[in-house]
Amino acid sequence: MVNCSGLPNRASASSSADTQNVPVLVGFDDDSAFVPEAAWLARSFPDHRVGFRSNSWITQAAAARAGFGIALLPCYLGQADAGLIPIGLGREPPTARLSLLVRADLTTVPRVHAVTHYLSALFRSCRPLFERPVPGAGPPAE
Repeated sequence: MVNCSGLPNRASASSSADTQNVPVLVGFDDDSAFVPEAAWLARSFPDHRVGFRSNSWITQAAAARAGFGIALLPCYLGQADAGLIPIGLGREPPTARLSLLVRADLTTVPRVHAVTHYLSALFRSCRPLFERPVPGAGPPAE
């Protein structure tokens, strides 16, 4: 996960000035309280104003890009969007594990095996998109 802010504009400048330099967040709607990232935001920033709420990371990215506030986004969304700027908030955001689940009785079916093999190779090759960059570190080891 990566914290991202949109490029500065009038909306983000005025909203952050109103709250004495306390960042405005782009967060999850109330129905998404069960999402680990939503719970982390609520625990980590209980007194921060939320300028926009959505249950969609894509919509949250668009809101951050438009200057509504800072969004906690998956790396593959935040890092790939030139309109977003990765920022640090002094707290380590949660990590998520990516798993591919297959019914045990289907693992030996050739077409299922082919798809799981393809997806595993695809996600391995795209690993940098799913990992938060570490300042000063090189690319992830293969």
